[in-house]
Amino acid sequence: MERRLLPIPASVEGHGAAAMSLLHCPLCIGLAVLSVGRGFAHAALFWQLTLADA
Repeated sequence: MERRLLPIPASVEGHGAAAMSLLHCPLCIGLAVLSVGRGFAHAALFWQLTLADA
């Protein structure tokens, strides 16, 4: 019998997939939203930079 530190849910037992997804906790959801916002901020700065050079 294989010994594991954490139990694996039966729904993912034979698939080799992790039980967690992006939406597994509120902290990860918040970090994902902040990451998207940061990406938009970088895109806006890049757009302003390209307009300044024109």
